[in-house]
Amino acid sequence: MSIKPEHHVIYEKLQDEESRQLFWCRYQYYLDGDVKHLIEEQSVTSRFNDAECAARWKSLIENEFQDDGVVLFGAGNNYNPCLAAMKMGNVVIRAVCDNCITKIGLDINGHVIVSPKTALSEHFDCNFIITPTKTQSKQEMYDYLVNAGISPESIYFYYYRTEKQYFGPDFIMPESNEVFIDAGCFDGETIMDFYEFAGQGKVYGFEPDQVCYDKTLHKLSEYKEWNVKIYNKGLWNSAETLRFSSCPQGACSAISNNGDLEIETVALDEVVDSSEKITFIKMDIEGAELNALIGSSKTIQCCLPRLAICIYHKPEDIVEIPLYILSLHNDYKLYIRHHVPWLNNETVLYAIP
Repeated sequence: MSIKPEHHVIYEKLQDEESRQLFWCRYQYYLDGDVKHLIEEQSVTSRFNDAECAARWKSLIENEFQDDGVVLFGAGNNYNPCLAAMKMGNVVIRAVCDNCITKIGLDINGHVIVSPKTALSEHFDCNFIITPTKTQSKQEMYDYLVNAGISPESIYFYYYRTEKQYFGPDFIMPESNEVFIDAGCFDGETIMDFYEFAGQGKVYGFEPDQVCYDKTLHKLSEYKEWNVKIYNKGLWNSAETLRFSSCPQGACSAISNNGDLEIETVALDEVVDSSEKITFIKMDIEGAELNALIGSSKTIQCCLPRLAICIYHKPEDIVEIPLYILSLHNDYKLYIRHHVPWLNNETVLYAIP
């Protein structure tokens, strides 16, 4: 397979070899739908082949975990690579526990999920490995274990992601007077990451899912000094009322013709003041990215912000989104990064003016 002539412009705008390899993986998946290209996407992502990290876990597996086994705390996405690493090292998994009530009792990859209380009562003397990547989740789990009497020396963090999504790549640097657009707040974690990255600035957040909107407000309630405005609306190409499919945890909620709810949408161009310079736009909105970009076209052309747009929700995103961005400003430099060690998640297109 080769790149179609109309798509060569995307390839030519990619700034480094990692971006070109990731584009090729995603592009082949777009052409033939074979999941093997998504598997290859992980293998070419340098951050998952970190020799120092691999050596550290090899040492832990051989010297700390072999005798007593381990308890994995957290059965989310990062649970799978952690489980695989333990199995490769022949480490006995004594239990897998999770705080989510709906997961307890489920068999996930050969392990029936139990509550943290059950895991503690049955395996108090084991090492515990905290699997989630989110800062707040990790801290809450760590505090829970310590408060229950587990020694800090017996608690480990399994953390595959070695650079922060959206703000970690070395081609993203903070600017003065940042004005950040967070489309798809989820639980507010990205806004917290933004302030850690920039130190100051203003944020407009958009989150149509009521559960996630409430989580975001709750998380940010401690930071009243921050200049943040959150809209309980989705970003789209216009102001509309649309059907919306909700999810129990909010992570995969999306605009859908068969949705169980209705949400309000708005175009970014209709919200921001034309005199305000937007410096950074991030979008992770479950397939609505292209429509949201269309509704942000005037802002992008006027302000030329840095863009971090997720391109993993639809196979065609790998061509449609960069082509549209380049149609707004042909001098954008493009990068692609894949931020997690599992399939078809968190692949981001970065556009730098």
